[in-house]
Amino acid sequence: EEKEFIRITVDDAVNRLNHEGATAIEDIANPLSEYNYRDVRVFVFSQDGSALISPVVNEQFPKMNIVDCVDEVGHKPFQKALKRLRKKDRTWEVFLAKSRYQRGLIKKCLYLRKTFLDGKDVYVGAVTDLPQPP
Repeated sequence: EEKEFIRITVDDAVNRLNHEGATAIEDIANPLSEYNYRDVRVFVFSQDGSALISPVVNEQFPKMNIVDCVDEVGHKPFQKALKRLRKKDRTWEVFLAKSRYQRGLIKKCLYLRKTFLDGKDVYVGAVTDLPQPP
């Protein structure tokens, strides 16, 4: 269910960008829009890793380079996803993160799509927690 939710949400954001162009950015970034629900936030970044819509709501991080993000065990899920997106327009990547509510690491899933905005490649994605074993 979690994966299907982010797939539908990201695919809809890509469709809006394809039809409305840059004017859709403000609506997608709006914290009250359907693209932001609980812990899921649709984000958009350019090929150099700069965020057009940050994956975090906290505005302290507007200059973070998304592509360089490393998970808790040293994997680079965004770099792996971008490598896959050279041959297709969408991909999934699983990575590990610290749990907010318990000790240990949890699995998270990244869904990332490639599209064009103003003639340039941009990437639209979202992250969700994967169900944890009991």
